Amino acid sequence: MYHVGFFNDQDQYLFLALVDAETDKVDFTAHYDGFAVQTHEAELLPEGQVELTLSADTLAVGDVLDISVSAWTLHQTQYSLYLNGSQIVESEPGAHFKAAYRPRQAGQYKLYVTVTDEKGTFQTASADFIVDNSVPNDGAQEIYSQKDGWWKDKKYRHSNLGKSGCAIFALSHALSRMGHQEEAALPENLANKYQYCLIPEEGTNNTLLINTAARDFGFTTQGNLINDEKKIAELLRGGALFSFGIVRGHIAMVGGISEDGTMVRVVDSAPSATYERIKDAAQYYEKRPGVYRAALTLDDMPGARWFFETGEYGGMEYWLTMDYVAKRGVRLIQPGAAEE
Repeated sequence: MYHVGFFNDQDQYLFLALVDAETDKVDFTAHYDGFAVQTHEAELLPEGQVELTLSADTLAVGDVLDISVSAWTLHQTQYSLYLNGSQIVESEPGAHFKAAYRPRQAGQYKLYVTVTDEKGTFQTASADFIVDNSVPNDGAQEIYSQKDGWWKDKKYRHSNLGKSGCAIFALSHALSRMGHQEEAALPENLANKYQYCLIPEEGTNNTLLINTAARDFGFTTQGNLINDEKKIAELLRGGALFSFGIVRGHIAMVGGISEDGTMVRVVDSAPSATYERIKDAAQYYEKRPGVYRAALTLDDMPGARWFFETGEYGGMEYWLTMDYVAKRGVRLIQPGAAEE
């Protein structure tokens, strides 16, 4: 059996479930009515009303627009987006009342949301925003969102970065955190430079990618993966980073360690891939300093963004247990060239 819990801000249970570890069958559930709070109830509007809130009404190509929908129900909502009068995106109906969009073109946009309750009653709201060609607001510690729709047109050999770029994003994340802000360290330029590392039907040869990039960008790596927990902890505390096969077919970056050494920080360009494939482990968020909770959904993660164009979550920072990371092994990315 394993135990699944939802907590309030005071670290008290709101909901408990006991799940059979072999069959995934839920054998027992309980609500803690003594201090349970229906956290969304206060956000509900009178029946039939919908409000649509955008984080900005003018933004640059490449900026992220955050969207919030309030309604009389939390059953489902659907997003439809028009550019200069023509529909360009329509999502599947679902339970995401917070969403995001990253525009790739300048122009006049109109967003419609249609909210439907369990009885089939529906209502629509709309909002306008403008996208121009000014410089997007990228930060030095960018967390790239591989599945936000922006990258599906960015070529990576026979594929594209949205589909096949996880190792490229992990490398770019590491380079930016080592102070590389030059254009050569951007994902699309790395994908062009190292396109030969993408092997048809296999994915990126990460050993070749990191070894070659180490020479080009002046950092240290080594041939073998590191599996020793003490060595990983020592290197992380000394400022090293790692490229990491976090689950089958997906690579992320490791760059941080908890004070007690039991948890490591991950930067993941496509956290849905990890969430869907991770076995005998979980993605954790830091509830308060030194206190970690397993995320039951990716919405539990602070700053989680769900992009309605792709139906996927954007890049995230979160935590994994040290033993899981060490068991899978990490590839060293250490600032400074190796001594001759």
